[in-house]
Amino acid sequence: MSPVSLPFYQVDAFSKVPFGGNPAAVVLLRSKLEDDVLQKIAAENNLAETAFVALTSDQESSESDPFASRSEFNLRWFTPTTEVPLCGHATLASAAALFDRGNQSPSLQFHTLSGVLSVSRQAASPGAPLLAMTLPLAAPCDPVPAPCADLSGPFIKACTGGLPVKEVLFTGASNLNYVVVVLQDATTRSQLESIQPDIEGLLGAVSGKQVHGVIVTAPGSNGYDVFSRFFGPWMGISEDHVTGSAHSVLGPYWETRLDRSELSARQCSERGGELQLRVDRTAGKVTVCGAATVVIRGTFCI
Repeated sequence: MSPVSLPFYQVDAFSKVPFGGNPAAVVLLRSKLEDDVLQKIAAENNLAETAFVALTSDQESSESDPFASRSEFNLRWFTPTTEVPLCGHATLASAAALFDRGNQSPSLQFHTLSGVLSVSRQAASPGAPLLAMTLPLAAPCDPVPAPCADLSGPFIKACTGGLPVKEVLFTGASNLNYVVVVLQDATTRSQLESIQPDIEGLLGAVSGKQVHGVIVTAPGSNGYDVFSRFFGPWMGISEDHVTGSAHSVLGPYWETRLDRSELSARQCSERGGELQLRVDRTAGKVTVCGAATVVIRGTFCI
């Protein structure tokens, strides 16, 4: 293969400042690369997700920079080990990179394995734009895989550290295959943050064919409605810092629990991040709002 130079960005999604939120790599593709090359690029980046933004098949690329002038793109996401069907934070990061490149479109459309996702500019915030991303609603109402259903079993112990559990739910929507472990209402933010997940225990308890990730959630406090953490060792991610797709699941769950369609969420990883959620059951969508900060602009050379 002849040497290729690819525009490259690293973006801290769901953060107004550098070094917060969830970092994602964004690579812009004017021409097709084979899937094994995309996977190698994602492994080289070694971030939770690398997003590949490409022109749609009906677009001509004769412009000097179609990424600055177009509003419709194809989008794929890869962890260091596999392609995934949906990634919220890397979608937000992709839009932030395009806007940073000078794209003036008020809204961007991304064609993905989970359908067409849109990201629009909401308002300027100090240090970073505020972006609104529309994700397919993924209510956790599917049968729970048997290895995850036992509240005193090894799977639950591995992801909660023994904290008391209220209920266990599951969604297979958009091929997410996320288990939702809801802690008892008295659980505090500090208790959730203190969990040390047993990654080997999770991998040993259930296969990656059944489960792609586990969301551990508890009621919020001090201005937040929802607290959560996300573990995804089956996808090569021990813990994800801030997980947009997880909130397409948490949104409808907590909307029902709290009888409120607009929610404020905090993902309680070490870096952490803040998200605003708007649940629209009629449209089958969850709008996830957050800031995004570009921290690296460069070229990926292969």
